[in-house]
Amino acid sequence: MHISLKKILGVLACSTSLLTAPLCFAEGEEKAAPEKQSENTQAKISLETVIAKVNGKPVKMVELVQLLQELPPQLQQVPLEKIFPRLRNQLVDSRLIAEIARKQKLGDSDAVKQAIAKATDRALIQAYMMKTIKERVTEAVVKASYEQYVKEFKSEKEIHAYHILVKDEEAAKKIIQDLKKGSDFATLAKEHSTDPTTAKDGGDLGFFGRSDMVSAFSDVAFNLKTGSYTETPVKTEFGYHVILVKDSRDSKVEPFEKKQDELANTISQEVILKTVESLRSGAKVELFDEKGQPAQDDVEIKKEAGPRANKG
Repeated sequence: MHISLKKILGVLACSTSLLTAPLCFAEGEEKAAPEKQSENTQAKISLETVIAKVNGKPVKMVELVQLLQELPPQLQQVPLEKIFPRLRNQLVDSRLIAEIARKQKLGDSDAVKQAIAKATDRALIQAYMMKTIKERVTEAVVKASYEQYVKEFKSEKEIHAYHILVKDEEAAKKIIQDLKKGSDFATLAKEHSTDPTTAKDGGDLGFFGRSDMVSAFSDVAFNLKTGSYTETPVKTEFGYHVILVKDSRDSKVEPFEKKQDELANTISQEVILKTVESLRSGAKVELFDEKGQPAQDDVEIKKEAGPRANKG
């Protein structure tokens, strides 16, 4: 089994918050479906592919993948083909600015040297954690986790739902009125939904379980009858939703091939947390508050580093 660099970078970004460099997009592109955990479904591409050349020096796909993982979760849901040109252009612009800065010897300043040292530390952290994950998240470990999943599996209700996401309540109310007048749900989703991952498919979210969505969404969706839609807007952190439930079923055990990536990512997060806990236990760490006084929140910090802290 091979865990891709992109997946490892994703785990590192989510679990340790090492990467934070947002990219500016047009209004509406940052909206995402209310799914807690979802990944881009993109074609397999070589990380060594040259995607640009700047004064003869290549810019490779691996750099774009790393930049992609630095984006907020909402933007990571945007299809790669839609944001690829912007990310590539940002990499090209960064190369050009860096080149002129080197020519002006700006790297000799103390501020830049400190920034380079911090960037080096981040790269070393990533390298160490990637090495640790590759060593510990083996195929045997993932298969053992899958066997435990099968053993503990309990069937639950899943629904097949569609949604239309808009920014404000009035827009959602207008869509509901259009539905009552006979308008087609899928057509309205394509015209009005600000969710970039589902709008093109008429708002189709596929089948999902109650825990797969934020509670404000699931609590309403799972109380709808098959074939019905919400007659009042549903508010979540993403905006206002109009939800349509098309079908329901009982969940079944997923085959290993479909489940292995999810399990590998979960195990990777646990490996990271345990590694950090181990490093802390073997080091002398002293914490101080904002006034420089001994901190009283050490217990809370250690608790937040537990395996349940980042769940969902």
